[in-house]
Amino acid sequence: MNMNQRRWLSAAVVVTVVVLTSLSVAVTDGSRLYKAYGAAHIADLEWKIDRSMDQIKRVLDTTRSPQFAGQVPHTYNDKYALAQSLTNTAVAATWNVLQHLGLSLDNNDDNDARADGKKMKQIQEEGRAVSMLLRATKKCSFAKKTQTIPAFLWSLLTLTTPAIAEYHWDFTFEYELFLYHGSDSRDVWKSLRAPTTRRIEIITYSDETPHPAFSEEEHQVTLDWLFNNTMDRVPSFEIDRTHNDCHTPRRNQDVDSALEFFGKLSQWTQQVEGVFDRLNFVQQSKQRVTDWKYSHRNDFVAPVWPLFEASTRNNGSSASASTSTSSPLLSCDDIGLLLAEQVRVINAKLQDLTKSFSHQDKHQSARLIGPKEAAIVMLGSHLESISSQLRDSVDSIEAMLTQQLIAAIGKELTAEDFDEYMVYHNRKMFKAEFAPQPFSYAVRRPDHYPEGVLSIEAQDNADRPVHTFVSKQNVPRTPTDEAGRTVMKFALNAATSVEFGGDRYLHGLVMHRFSSQSSGNDPKPVKNLVARARQFSSFVLMIGRIASADVFQPTHAMIVRNKDEFSIPLMLEQIPTPKEFADAIASLSPEQQRFARAFRSMQLESTLFGVCVVQIKPQLELLLNMPSDSLTKEIELTEDLLELFIKYQIPSDLLSYADDNSNDNNDAINNTTTISQQGKVDAVREQVAAMKKMLSAARERELKDRKAQREYEVGRVDEDGSGANARMMHRMQKQAVARGVMNSFHMLADMRQEESLSPDQLPSLTEPQQPQAQQQQQQQQQQQQQQTDGSGTNGRQLDYTKVPALLDSRLLALDTNNAVRPTIIKPSKQWTKTSYASLLSKAADMVTLDEDAQRTHRSEAFDLLDALSRSGVLRLDYVALHVVIAATHNFDETLIDTVIQQNVNPIEKVERSMLIVGTTIHQSSDSSQLISPTFTPSQPLPVDF
Repeated sequence: MNMNQRRWLSAAVVVTVVVLTSLSVAVTDGSRLYKAYGAAHIADLEWKIDRSMDQIKRVLDTTRSPQFAGQVPHTYNDKYALAQSLTNTAVAATWNVLQHLGLSLDNNDDNDARADGKKMKQIQEEGRAVSMLLRATKKCSFAKKTQTIPAFLWSLLTLTTPAIAEYHWDFTFEYELFLYHGSDSRDVWKSLRAPTTRRIEIITYSDETPHPAFSEEEHQVTLDWLFNNTMDRVPSFEIDRTHNDCHTPRRNQDVDSALEFFGKLSQWTQQVEGVFDRLNFVQQSKQRVTDWKYSHRNDFVAPVWPLFEASTRNNGSSASASTSTSSPLLSCDDIGLLLAEQVRVINAKLQDLTKSFSHQDKHQSARLIGPKEAAIVMLGSHLESISSQLRDSVDSIEAMLTQQLIAAIGKELTAEDFDEYMVYHNRKMFKAEFAPQPFSYAVRRPDHYPEGVLSIEAQDNADRPVHTFVSKQNVPRTPTDEAGRTVMKFALNAATSVEFGGDRYLHGLVMHRFSSQSSGNDPKPVKNLVARARQFSSFVLMIGRIASADVFQPTHAMIVRNKDEFSIPLMLEQIPTPKEFADAIASLSPEQQRFARAFRSMQLESTLFGVCVVQIKPQLELLLNMPSDSLTKEIELTEDLLELFIKYQIPSDLLSYADDNSNDNNDAINNTTTISQQGKVDAVREQVAAMKKMLSAARERELKDRKAQREYEVGRVDEDGSGANARMMHRMQKQAVARGVMNSFHMLADMRQEESLSPDQLPSLTEPQQPQAQQQQQQQQQQQQQQTDGSGTNGRQLDYTKVPALLDSRLLALDTNNAVRPTIIKPSKQWTKTSYASLLSKAADMVTLDEDAQRTHRSEAFDLLDALSRSGVLRLDYVALHVVIAATHNFDETLIDTVIQQNVNPIEKVERSMLIVGTTIHQSSDSSQLISPTFTPSQPLPVDF
């Protein structure tokens, strides 16, 4: 590889990298690319029109002022008329080229033309396919061998110089261009170029054949569309605006069929060009076919331009549709003048080709390419220009729509803008009590300062929580559920199950996704579950699934305390729509269908995403038999209790307050002076202090044992050298470690004596008596019940596991677009935790929590929950359970393409999806009950569905 080749290769690599980078950026932001492409496309087209405008005005009239369509005021219907006019003009221009190739249709004085027109009409009536085919064959055969000496060596070399062998080859090129109908190319209808043979002699200095002995290639294009859109030799293309696939002047099946035909025609011309261009390498000609192609391309006037003219005069009916006197379209007469100019230029260029080759033939006896072959290439180039101009022109209509929409709104719309609008739209659409609410909830007791905040937020904007439909149910905090509601529970381990009450929320989350965003099952998360705790506050957060009507199955758990912030990315996995599932299993066997339905049932129940919040302080007060709100201001005591429960797993019975008078009858209780509320707190504080002192003493003994162990290991011995004392200390250390910290509880009596405390002055460490605990718990529950929000559901507990199937059935019946997919929400494997090292720290420490760290947090949270519930004996009532069921409305295009290309208002589509999910969450069969009386939905749901 020489230096130049290396430079070219390096340049190619750089260009490839730049292109791939641009494509990657384009994929991530399709709407911006579309806007940039539309603006550049229009600018390029305007430049081409301006370059041809002088020639256009000379053809029409110098006083005329046609302009690019986007610069002239017009209506939406004018865009449809322009698309029809452009396509019909391209059809007429194509027929002009085919006539110069040999297909005559217009000349009534020509018998061949009349015969061709009659034959074309017959083929149209019979509905037979018509194709144009170029067949070319190449043959190369050995002719002779000669011996020769170059002339410049003859005078320098002796007669003994060996002669050079020359090998002569006969190269033959044959081709023909014709039309045939049907599937058999031998059924020739019309010969456009009679079979032509060209021969040259090739001389080589090797006996190897320079070209294959025989090769044949055929290139064909079907002309059915062209014939079907020509009636009585007049273009008859029309757009069927009543068809379901007709969206815009550019996006409809009629224009798509036209562009498909002209695209195939352009591809065919390139293939034909390649056939003749490769002959230049055979003959070693300095002039390439592409030279003829590009040197004359700009001289052609292909009148396929998106032109409007601001005029109120009657220009006649257009070539495609009748127009009113105010139509800005060019008239049929104007287009006829431009087509006549096209014919004139083609004839002039063909004459120039003939003269050019007649001059070259004087200097070269044999050629593989003559004026006829060059004319085929040049006419093919003109067909290619017509095809590209038609595509550019109809695409400019769509680009105009895009620019007009952006100009009307004043900005480039993105999917985030659509999210913001739907929040505004839903606020106007639904009644206040049914409208979607931000998923952002304060963790708090009534009339108390919040302990923290729980929210689901968009990953791109932390200040924008998602909005969900919410149905709230309050479970009274009573030991027995007299209303018949199902008390839910969760398992800490195989032996411990904890019941819980509290508030329960059923959320319906409706998301929408455009093609510019991540795909439906893209691993990149787009939502975050965020839990934040305030200073000196704490709560337990559990994440999991709803396993049954009364079972919450936590898969993750953590303790959020003292300004901690957990950010948990949520993975969204979509499953097929109900209709997609029904269509997929329609042709399966009964056994296979039962298997698929069973698996889908599991998938639907997996769409229930549960988040459970347990408040720690009020549950600690119940656990330790302390008065309500007694720990609100006891910051140090609360932190000490959490440390004892989480780090040392101290049984709550050793710390809780117990009234010795609880064993007496009720009269004795009433006659006994009970300890004050502050005395109960002080009693617990003293027991916590005693426990901390005991643990401190245990740590000191453990340090001494470890020190003795190290001395023993390094060989320290007694004065007598026997080492007996060291070995004895080692045995004592092993025994202490085996007994553990819990065996040191017997030291409490010694500690009391050291502190000179009498037993009567110490709080009792015996197990708290149930009557007193129940009485206190009932009093607190009555207070909380009075403060409960009255908007909760008073009926029986809703079986959340039945909601996904109900929503699935409603989507099957009401989702006419088949665009809403149930969505499974899962926590990702990588979380982030933000915390502060101390109370006065200003710099936050952010760490990534992998699966091992998540398991550690889960174990700590479960240990605390085990203590708060006395291993499942005590019910948790200060709990909020959030159950989220999600669905995603998918659009096949970007936001701009949905509006412009598909002519679809995404607001109306998402609005219907919101109604389906909203009525399911609020258990209503009449969507009008949810809708504001001042709002009229575009697609209301049927009643009693």
